[in-house]
Amino acid sequence: PLIGAVVRVIGTTDAAITDLDGNFTISNVTSGDYSVEVSSVGYLSQSFTTSISDNTVDLGTISLAVESVAIQGIEIIADVAVDRKTPVAVSNISGEYIAEKTGNQELTMALSVAPSVYASQDSGGFGDSRLVVRGFQDENVVIMVNGVPVNDMENQALFWSNWTGLQDVASKVQIQRGLGATLLAVPSVGGTVNIISKATDAEKGGWASASIGNDMWRKYAVQLNTGASENGWAVSFAGSRTTGDGYVDGNFIDAYSWFGSITKDWDKHSLALTGFGAPQRHGQGFFRPLNTFVGSNGDDYADFIGDSKAHDFDAKAALIDGTTGTANSIRYNSGWGYTDYDVNNGFTQDGIFNQFSNFYHKPQVSLAHFWNVNDGLDVTTSVYGSWGRGGGASDWRNFSNSGSHRWFNYQESNATGSGGPIAWDDLLANNIAFNPDGVARQGSANNPFYFFRASMNHHNYYGIISKALVDLSDELKLTAGIDGRTYAADHIRKVIDMFGLQGYEHSDFGPTQISPADGNVFGYDSESLFNRDNTGFVNWIGAFSELEYSNDRLTAALALTGSNKGYKKDQRVASVAGESDWFNFLGGAVKGGLNYNVSDAFNVYANGGYLSIQPIFDNVFQGGNNGGVDESFVFDDAANEKVLAFEAGAGLRFSKFAANLNVYRTSWEDKAISVSGQDPTTLETIFGNAFGVDALHQGVELDLIAQPATNFEITGSASVGDWEWQNNSEFQLFNIDGTLNSSGGFFLEDVKVGGAPQTQYNIGGNYRTPFGVGLYAGYQHNAEHYALFDPEDRDDASSAGVDPNKLPDFGLTNAGVSYNLKLTENQDLRFDFNVNNLMDVLYVNRAFENLGAPLQDLRGNFGLGRTWNAGARLEFRDGAKKVEEIPVPVAEPEPVVLDRDGDGVIDAADDCPDTPGTVSGCPDGDGDGVIDANDECPNTPGLASNSGCPAEPEVEETVVEVPADIPDADGDGLLDNVDNCPNEAGPASNAGCPVRTVAPAAPSTTVVDQINFIAKSILFNTNSDVIRTVSRTKLDEIAAIMQQYPNTRFVVEGHTDSSGDDSYNMDLSRKRAAAVVNYLVGKGINRSMLSSVGYGETQPIASNSTAEGRAQNRRVVVRLGN
Repeated sequence: PLIGAVVRVIGTTDAAITDLDGNFTISNVTSGDYSVEVSSVGYLSQSFTTSISDNTVDLGTISLAVESVAIQGIEIIADVAVDRKTPVAVSNISGEYIAEKTGNQELTMALSVAPSVYASQDSGGFGDSRLVVRGFQDENVVIMVNGVPVNDMENQALFWSNWTGLQDVASKVQIQRGLGATLLAVPSVGGTVNIISKATDAEKGGWASASIGNDMWRKYAVQLNTGASENGWAVSFAGSRTTGDGYVDGNFIDAYSWFGSITKDWDKHSLALTGFGAPQRHGQGFFRPLNTFVGSNGDDYADFIGDSKAHDFDAKAALIDGTTGTANSIRYNSGWGYTDYDVNNGFTQDGIFNQFSNFYHKPQVSLAHFWNVNDGLDVTTSVYGSWGRGGGASDWRNFSNSGSHRWFNYQESNATGSGGPIAWDDLLANNIAFNPDGVARQGSANNPFYFFRASMNHHNYYGIISKALVDLSDELKLTAGIDGRTYAADHIRKVIDMFGLQGYEHSDFGPTQISPADGNVFGYDSESLFNRDNTGFVNWIGAFSELEYSNDRLTAALALTGSNKGYKKDQRVASVAGESDWFNFLGGAVKGGLNYNVSDAFNVYANGGYLSIQPIFDNVFQGGNNGGVDESFVFDDAANEKVLAFEAGAGLRFSKFAANLNVYRTSWEDKAISVSGQDPTTLETIFGNAFGVDALHQGVELDLIAQPATNFEITGSASVGDWEWQNNSEFQLFNIDGTLNSSGGFFLEDVKVGGAPQTQYNIGGNYRTPFGVGLYAGYQHNAEHYALFDPEDRDDASSAGVDPNKLPDFGLTNAGVSYNLKLTENQDLRFDFNVNNLMDVLYVNRAFENLGAPLQDLRGNFGLGRTWNAGARLEFRDGAKKVEEIPVPVAEPEPVVLDRDGDGVIDAADDCPDTPGTVSGCPDGDGDGVIDANDECPNTPGLASNSGCPAEPEVEETVVEVPADIPDADGDGLLDNVDNCPNEAGPASNAGCPVRTVAPAAPSTTVVDQINFIAKSILFNTNSDVIRTVSRTKLDEIAAIMQQYPNTRFVVEGHTDSSGDDSYNMDLSRKRAAAVVNYLVGKGINRSMLSSVGYGETQPIASNSTAEGRAQNRRVVVRLGN
């Protein structure tokens, strides 16, 4: 069933939303003719007319076609879980929810309504958010877009700034917690997030939107769709532009996004070419001691935060006048200031320069092919490529750590001390004065200098995922496939702007050179490089298979995956230059699960599995970006991480209420931790790894939805986790030349895992009024939130068993209102207004421990205070839905029940169709062959000639002789004198008459109507005579009815609308009718009973000038033959 579809009576305020069973009722509608529209995100809206008499009408089953065939295939590639079938814990976030409620937040923030999911906006930079699932950071959560993994291939890192446009084009987001349903051999320790983009719209039209928000946030977006053409092509394109100052000082956003999709359907094939990207630049902040943002008043710091509001500490910096600043504000950022200097490549934004920023563009393009080989085999293949360009920008300097030339000494001071914006113009002047020849020189002995640089990841990523889905039987299915990927990333550091100088002199790559500033934003010029230049290579080949058994109640699945991951490094920094060999690591997984539908309302499931995850690139090539490639830097014996996970749960589904409850246990063993730092004596870099670290994450999760009243929905979720490190670990640290520096141990046993609340609950409400206004509110509470910590800070036995600092509990309220206005039949206007953190709560969203220090001394960030956004969106379409598969709903005729009393005699030949019986379908209690209704002695066997009573002997004085030999003419064992059918053989139970269970010569009008009602759901590929897989069950129903009328001839008619030329339409209609006949013959119908004919566009039943009329004219009709 389709939940949450909107059903409205056009021209009135009458509307309803489908419940959890897909049902709806619109009350108080008077008799008359009406137009009704049904719409739901991801499906084509449908309008139709209906007549109401006696103040009521049953519209029967309404079928909505999906927006595109392509999206069905994409979901197959992405291993999207199916409710009450796939045995995993899953949460679905609809595209409609994301579009209405995300506003000026990131996509990640919309996901936090799911159990055990925590999203934080970190330092407030747009795109810098973090996502934690079941206590696992997002590098241990697999993020997939249309089934393609997008985590970094080297170290599994995830940068959400690359995907800032996806909230505009997301069809849905599915969060599979735990091992999940994906068949790829990916490290889904915490879970898998599947983001499914919209495919090409089959309807011509589009939308345009404009939004505003706090701190000068502005967004403009548009999408245009050509609709499906006559030859099966369709094109969609979307783009957006986003700007804003940012809530945190200097955290500007300057971004674009684009999305394009082209689809083509023909015969048994579909192609979908999809691409998207989001070139952007945004300002960043970093962790600072919490009392930098909110100064302590001497009381308990946690209580002080709880008693305060965000607006008490949200002053924005004013223009520099020597007295203003932003220290003691949650908007504080240490790296920005006002300047007239135009930093190269446009990094100065409206007179503001933030030395901490990110710029990146990572487009992804995929070509997916879906092939319905035959009834039992489908093959889906996706080839993809992604090209990352950009990096993070910051300063490079040799200002000493003390003295008058520290860059932060250029901050303006206020009453509380330094903390205001940086006086960049003063710094620029001094930079030129200290280096009169215009050259900054490497080495601490040289003059102080400052310039702006970027650390970049410049990569090319290509892959293929191909899988075959084989129906071994009606219940048993096999999926098998391959997953291949190749990745190469240049890790470089370049000069962006010399701040008044000409270049930077260094010898990082051998001979002394002067590197000038590079004017290319997303690329790089090799002459501008310094300090860092290496390439990491990753090759991946994997195979997977799954065997699934499924019937009406039980689904059981077993999956096996295996992969080889190879690493190679080419280092070009002179002191450690060289090219390594390839180092290969095997990994894989085995997982299985069961789901059992105990009833239509109750299901239970369980799953378990074992993952063996290859080490990341940095655990193999140690020393970071400037590490070498010889044996002193390469740890080719790095162990795989092991994950053993179990999960069990149950679900309830009622028409007004649904809930899921599950428990989980994830044991994570042999986790590797990269360690780096600085030798306190030599100040040289040291590096190493700690292996064998174990953790246990376990908990219970609940989510629910209820509809206590029409158009009112309540949602809720809760999760309680228990996440702890399980053991201590040893480590070794090495000098940059590969010699041993030191060794020791980390004391982690029984220490709480930090970084996300271990206890959460959400509750929300949505109400849609009949006149287009929607209201929503939601509250999320977070508790048992421990600080993150660096394991190397716990190398002393005194830290054993000591939990990290616990951050204060907090709860956030979000609310909003929307209004939908129907402008015309083809135009809708929606207004949205959202407020996040409505109560302006002051809270810490993330922090790192400072062992033994009070809360206020922790390095961290406060969450954003109250923010808001408002927008308008105009949707338009021309009504020309060139979609062959839209069934038009009509009032459903009474269904044909072939034997509704279950007595084995079909209703068409049953004289008592509602009462089971043995004689022509009627009851005969005494078994004498006379039905009870005509039997004067229903409890005593008798003769038909005596109305079912026994013959009474005549009382006479004389003895009447009875003939000694009474014949049995039909040889059925009953003598003719007690045989109601003496010339036709039949059982005694039917008084010697044959039991007639054959169908009448021709079906009734009701039967034919029922066949044609079912035929409305027969779907074809666009401009093709290939019957869609989804239509097979409907054709099977038609075949079952026809089999009862073996002496009847049926004619299958094909009809089209007037789109296209006459001859094409005539030929297409004939082919479609013939395809239906061939399918029915394959289901056992005698070919002599069937014939087909095509009428093209010559027999319309509605106007071809409207989309609804054309949809009705495209049809298959079955009539009786001669």
